[in-house]
Amino acid sequence: MMTVSDLIKDLILTISDARNMGFEYISTKEVPSAYKPDSNLTYKSGTSKKGKIIETCVLYVDIRDSVKLVDKHQFDTMGKIYNAFAKSILKIADNYDAKVRNIIGDRVMVVFPSENCYTKAVQCAITINHVSGEINRIFNHVDFKCGIGIDHGKMRVIKVGTEKKSDENANYKNLIWVGYPANRASRLTDIANKEIEETYFLVESKHQVMCRNPVRFESKKVTKEMSSIEFSDLFTHGNESMIYLTNLKDIMSFEKKNRKINFPPILITDSVMKGYKNENPNCNTISEGHWSEIKHPIKNVPVKVFGSETTLKID
Repeated sequence: MMTVSDLIKDLILTISDARNMGFEYISTKEVPSAYKPDSNLTYKSGTSKKGKIIETCVLYVDIRDSVKLVDKHQFDTMGKIYNAFAKSILKIADNYDAKVRNIIGDRVMVVFPSENCYTKAVQCAITINHVSGEINRIFNHVDFKCGIGIDHGKMRVIKVGTEKKSDENANYKNLIWVGYPANRASRLTDIANKEIEETYFLVESKHQVMCRNPVRFESKKVTKEMSSIEFSDLFTHGNESMIYLTNLKDIMSFEKKNRKINFPPILITDSVMKGYKNENPNCNTISEGHWSEIKHPIKNVPVKVFGSETTLKID
């Protein structure tokens, strides 16, 4: 074991190496691996690092309310559920030629080869959603369900880690996926198959409108729906006795309301939907209207999102 002083010196050299050595990227259509020998995916110190760029679909799946499940059920039961879940995801991913690249507790990351990635990713999601129902049926005393998110785009893949001369070597290496698709798919997974409660405001204000034929000005009432943040942005605090309106000077009234919003178990971005339609123009899940646009904004996902509750049709 190093002394603390030697450890800090070594870490400073490691950080400086990461800062000063750039990356060279090559494009690939196959999913990179952290463990296979690959001269185009390197991480050793003192040399220019090599990474890969892949344009494809990435899928995340996460068990809903896993903390509550652990609190409610015995550890033996949860161990069996985690085992069933992980094995099922691994087999489903393999069936659609995908690669599992991260298993972090109850969350799994699945990446697809570029060819036909839209079809395989969506079919994989539908299969996962179906099997989630089977897990819930078999473990009939547990309210088991999953959330699934998919996005498509370019990701830069870099290898991180250190060499260990022991049986721990594999545990000290991993891949980092840099790009919007991984982030957005993860964000969609966070909200998929959840019910959220939100507070919003209906704000009624008076506006001056110029009319034609004849030209005149009229006052018009306008009702606008605002989130809690948007509503709070209307005000600045002047002092203890007064609050000043900043953006809407002619507010006539407002009403605070609450509502529940249910998100479907599968959420995909607009790019995935378009790609899936192009690869499957006659697909029944599209022609039968299984997908609908999610109108509610999702944090840090500034693109259109579509959702579905589709499961498999088993003869």
